[in-house]
Amino acid sequence: MESQPWEQYAHSQALSNAGKKDLIWGFIVLGIGAGITLGTWTVAAPGGSYWVMWGLIVTGLVGVFRGLYRKVKSGSVLGTRTRWIITSISVIGCLAWGGIFTYQHMYTIPLTPPSDSYVVEDDYSYWQDEVNSMFCVNGYINNTHSEWTIEEVTIVIEALDAHGNVMQEYKVQVIPSTIPPHGRGTYSKTLQLPYDCMEAAPRIEWIWVPP
Repeated sequence: MESQPWEQYAHSQALSNAGKKDLIWGFIVLGIGAGITLGTWTVAAPGGSYWVMWGLIVTGLVGVFRGLYRKVKSGSVLGTRTRWIITSISVIGCLAWGGIFTYQHMYTIPLTPPSDSYVVEDDYSYWQDEVNSMFCVNGYINNTHSEWTIEEVTIVIEALDAHGNVMQEYKVQVIPSTIPPHGRGTYSKTLQLPYDCMEAAPRIEWIWVPP
């Protein structure tokens, strides 16, 4: 049994109205997701994190496409305002994606660590007993940088023979091993060096950690 023209018209109108509701709902959800993403991306510090609301963006896009499908299927023609809104959302989406991609790409480039001169050592090491080769390692490590942190800070002692060759290495832990900007660590330990050791040469080892 064929449907009457008025039934076809009612069905088309119902489909068109449902499509309109889907479009409005989809644009609202998409706008919220894009707004939160762009807002947190704008205020994020260099190298910082921000929210990408994939759930809201995808849900909004699904609503928009479903609304467009229902509109087209109902046979109604999209108005000028609707076409402008769809075009604007597409342009904003492309710009936002490009901006986020550029932001991520910019800050995946490794930052250049500061100069070693920002790590200042106050070393008070001394021979406690030269006859028995007892060497006291003692001093402070100062991180004078205003932003970067140093981690895994260690004092390495090289025991040298009469010809300047390294006989043995010793490691002394700095406490704390992580020193924040403008922070200080300390170290103190007495080592038993080889009896034919002529010199003990301390050096600092650490890794820079960006802010």
